[in-house]
Amino acid sequence: MTKDFEVIGLADNLEYHYLVVLCKSESPYEFLDGIAHSLNSQIGDCKILIDEILHVGNTEKRYMEFSLIDGKLVDGKFVRIPKSSDFRALSCAFLKNNDVMEGSIISSVQYRMINKGIVI
Repeated sequence: MTKDFEVIGLADNLEYHYLVVLCKSESPYEFLDGIAHSLNSQIGDCKILIDEILHVGNTEKRYMEFSLIDGKLVDGKFVRIPKSSDFRALSCAFLKNNDVMEGSIISSVQYRMINKGIVI
């Protein structure tokens, strides 16, 4: 069974503490409690970035920013992440190395690009 999400620590990043890559095509709101629970035991209040490419594709609504405050994810908003960003590289590397893209909304071209190591 595929897990719902993967939490990737961003120790060197000042803006976000964690990148969360959704492993299923459902809305991130389906997983907020689980994400908050997994983060709450690791750190106090922080900001996280969620990649929901499997839910919305490679669109302007691909990334969402949330604040973890008192154990809850709040203040969700869409953010633009440049194509040259390390966040995209981390997400694509995770997708390439894990069997989670089948049946998602991403196109066959995007699927092949990610599997060839091309960051989208």
